[in-house]
Amino acid sequence: MKRYKTKAPRGKNNLAKTALEMMRSQQSKHGYNFCEKCTRSDKGLSIHHIVYRSERPKHPMLHEKINLIILCTFHED
Repeated sequence: MKRYKTKAPRGKNNLAKTALEMMRSQQSKHGYNFCEKCTRSDKGLSIHHIVYRSERPKHPMLHEKINLIILCTFHED
């Protein structure tokens, strides 16, 4: 099983904690991590906001699981 380490900048601990939970949850549920858009697992994966931080910085659910998605490097932009 892969171990995920996150080093979050100050003030981002909630996001790092939630991201780690999401990756671990997907790993335990499916046996591996994959992009939630195209299901690829051979590219680097990272957590992205559905409602962008720059768009709504004060959004109450900004760093919650409902507003985050696991994407591969192909879908980052």
